[in-house]
Amino acid sequence: MENNGALLSLYINCWMHTEHSESQRMILIIDDSPMYRTAAKGMLLKLGYSANAIDFAQDAREALIKCSNTQYSMVFFDYNLGMKANGFQLIDELDTRGLLGPDCIKIIVTGDSTPEVVRGFMELQPDGYLLKPLNYATLRQRLPQFSSKKRALKETLKLMGDHQYEAAIKSIDEAFFRSEDIIVRSQILKAQCLIATEQLDEARLILNNLKDSGEKSTVFLMLAQIEYQQRNFTQALKFASAVKTDPFKAAQATECCGDIYAAQHQYSKAIQEIEIALKISPKVISRHHKQIDYCIASFELESALAACKGLISEVKHSFRDTPTPYMLAAALTTDLAQFSLEETRESYLMSISKSVEHWRRKFTRDEYKGIELLLFCRIHHLKNDFHKSREYFKEYLMLCQENSEREIDLYESIEFAKAAFCTHDIVRYKQANAQVVQRLRNETDTLAAYARYNYFKQFRNKIETTYSHTKRVKEKAKAYFDEKEYQKAAQLVSKAVANNVFDSQICLITLQVLTQAWPHGWNSTQVLRLALFCKEQLRNTRYIQSKIYVSACNNLAQQLQHSDLQITETMAVN
Repeated sequence: MENNGALLSLYINCWMHTEHSESQRMILIIDDSPMYRTAAKGMLLKLGYSANAIDFAQDAREALIKCSNTQYSMVFFDYNLGMKANGFQLIDELDTRGLLGPDCIKIIVTGDSTPEVVRGFMELQPDGYLLKPLNYATLRQRLPQFSSKKRALKETLKLMGDHQYEAAIKSIDEAFFRSEDIIVRSQILKAQCLIATEQLDEARLILNNLKDSGEKSTVFLMLAQIEYQQRNFTQALKFASAVKTDPFKAAQATECCGDIYAAQHQYSKAIQEIEIALKISPKVISRHHKQIDYCIASFELESALAACKGLISEVKHSFRDTPTPYMLAAALTTDLAQFSLEETRESYLMSISKSVEHWRRKFTRDEYKGIELLLFCRIHHLKNDFHKSREYFKEYLMLCQENSEREIDLYESIEFAKAAFCTHDIVRYKQANAQVVQRLRNETDTLAAYARYNYFKQFRNKIETTYSHTKRVKEKAKAYFDEKEYQKAAQLVSKAVANNVFDSQICLITLQVLTQAWPHGWNSTQVLRLALFCKEQLRNTRYIQSKIYVSACNNLAQQLQHSDLQITETMAVN
């Protein structure tokens, strides 16, 4: 035991000697507790770090500002940072924005040891994890273990951070490492460089030699990645599935299996895998996006909406809190309303008002106005207020003309296609279709692109099938009318309007038919309600200028003794 203690002291002393050159590089302690910030600083001072090299941040906002201005060699993160962004969200943003150097040592120090938090942090690949309350003896023992690999591989990591992969491979090949752990880590980095330069077979050879190493799970996941890229899906699944028993890599392994199924368009299996991955570790935001994509690909709209709500909940206070998930949730709710029965449609449409209030409070007008107008266009169409629907569509077109350089994301392009269809602007609908398909072809994330294309294709098929059905109803109603089978025509058009299978032409035909016959069993009140409804739908359309419209309205006004149906030639032209 004494001998082991001596070895540990020797190891720490050697490490501290190595760290001496690093001791003047800046260290950041991020914690909302002044007491813990002061205590951590005291321990680092005892380890030989300079007081001038130790910096503090009390929350994510302050940490972002400091990391934007200073290159830190080591950062200590707490999870709970007050009411706003937490430690996980902070690391995610720092990594995404490239504000931490590739050789920066990231250490988690938190009192929250729940599995969700621990697994979430581990997926961000920190160099160390310490539980509060922290003491000097623990820090003195563990800090060398946390920093040794990155210190030894610092130059290689910097080259990789600059995407100089060939130079990084050369630096590894020319290096001489004594520690088995560092040798294994250097070879994994080399394999990563080979994968980045698409030298997949060479990377596989290296990884095959590391299958029995201490980083077996990482090796297997990288092998799964190689097999996936080479479309050897069975082998890829085998490697990924073998890692599911590792508690810290299980979520990544399960997500990987989901991606493999999605690449084969087996979306039901992909959804199952991604749901399990999220239950294990729900903090990774890209995982939520995949869940949404796989659900919409299989046109499981309710599940996709639930996934959107899960994403919105998880991104709260983070830099990933953007208008897109809110808008997508509203679009999916509108889809559900469009394809639901009339008795449930209204509840879906009413729920959107809460989303509108939320994004108006949270985001700027420029961020939400475009897609909001398109959603309102669709919503009013579903409420059978065709006039307002067209007005919102016109307002959207004017917005685009006034702000020609405004960025339009994929989901807004999709909503534009939907709105163009429901306003019967077939030219713009076809143009929008082509634009959406072209955008999806240009996407670098092929899994997401194909899933979204699958959703868009299924949506188009549904609405175009409905359009074809509406067209057949019109043709049949006209034929009945021409053959003077007015009762059949009345039954057909009244049923079509009740089931929301109608357009302006069917409304005109309905007015015309009602002058000759009423649906079986209907009284004058029911007929009047239908006539007024059709007249309202035709307001501001080109059909109000037709003699058929004027004649039908005047005849019905006389038959039903209701002046609101009365119209004159002058009123029609105006």
